Amino acid sequence: MLTYRRKLTALQAWTIDSHDFRVLVETLPADAQAACDHARIAASCNDFATAIDALNLAVESCPTNAVLVALRAANQNDAGNYEDAVRDAHRAMELDGQLGYAHYVRAYAYAWRRPFSPVNGFGPSPSLKPQLEQAEADCTTAIALDHNLAAAYRTRADARILLGKFDEAIDDCTKGLALDPTFLDFIERGLMHGWGKGTSRRD
Repeated sequence: MLTYRRKLTALQAWTIDSHDFRVLVETLPADAQAACDHARIAASCNDFATAIDALNLAVESCPTNAVLVALRAANQNDAGNYEDAVRDAHRAMELDGQLGYAHYVRAYAYAWRRPFSPVNGFGPSPSLKPQLEQAEADCTTAIALDHNLAAAYRTRADARILLGKFDEAIDDCTKGLALDPTFLDFIERGLMHGWGKGTSRRD
C-alpha cells in the first residue's frame, strides 16, 4: 500500500499548493492514507467525483478528523462545488481551529463562488464584496496559523486584486513567490487571464 509521503497538492492548474502536509497526513490511519492517495490519483486525472467519493469513505471512517474533512473541501473546490467546500471547511475548522489549511480552503471557495460581474470595467459587483472580504480574512487567519502556506497568499492576492487593493496584492505575490517558485506561474496566468481588465482569469 502506498503511503501519502508527497507534498499534498490540489491538482488543478489553478489550485496547486506547495505546502507540505506529509506530517499531518502521516498521522492518519493506514486506510485513510490509502484513501488520500486514491483521491490524489483521481484528482490528477481531473476525476474529482471519484476523488470526493474516496474521501467520503475516509471521512465516514474518521468523521472527527479535520485533515480529511479539509482535504475533501479542497477537492470540492476543484470540482466547482463551492457550497459543499464551504460546509466542509467550516466543519474542519470546528474540529480543529488551528488547521490553517481549512481556513485557506474556505477562503478559496468564497473567492470563487461568484458570477463575475465587472463594475466600471473592473472588479466584481458590490454585492460580492462581502464574500471577497471574507476570503481575504480567512486567508489572513490561515497565514497567521501557518506562515508557509503559499496557497493562502495566492488566494488572498486574488481577492485583494478584485477588491482593488493592488499594493497589498503585490505584497502577497512577493511573499508567495519567496515560499514557492511555482507562484510565478500563478502570477503569469493571472495576468494572462485578465487581472486589471475586469475579466475572470478562470479557464
